Amino acid sequence: MNIKKLLGVPYANLKTAKVFVKPGQVVVTYNKKTYFIVKKDVFTNILHPLNYNAINS
Repeated sequence: MNIKKLLGVPYANLKTAKVFVKPGQVVVTYNKKTYFIVKKDVFTNILHPLNYNAINS
């Protein structure tokens, strides 16, 4: 599985990522420096087990 394809565009700034997040999506990070927007089910089923963290609004 190609994680890069699931993650999509990286955001260096959490505020910017939050602007583009839509219902059914969540902002995630693995290092608190780079943020990604993914579907909630992708986070729950794939990324969370890989130690990615969801950012609460």
